[in-house]
Amino acid sequence: MSACVGSSVKPTEHYGKDCPKGMVQVEFVGCSPAMRHSDYGWKPVESAFIEVYIDGNRYRIDIGTDHKGRRGLSINGPMDMVADKHSVNAVFVGQGKKP
Repeated sequence: MSACVGSSVKPTEHYGKDCPKGMVQVEFVGCSPAMRHSDYGWKPVESAFIEVYIDGNRYRIDIGTDHKGRRGLSINGPMDMVADKHSVNAVFVGQGKKP
């Protein structure tokens, strides 16, 4: 079940693109249920993904090996998504113009 974080709404009131502006929602965690070791964690696996909504915009974070054989993160989002390296070890990924 998914719910918007930072809200007093019931978990069933908002889903996906209907999650209100100013809120985030973890929609789905794609990882083998057999590898789950607690309510919030999994044992190591080769790859996984997370689908989240930010202000109703969907982002999918694929973790593992991409189609070019590189290990890391691949983030899919809105067509006007931007990425901005804002420190030595951090990248902002969001919608619209660079801040």
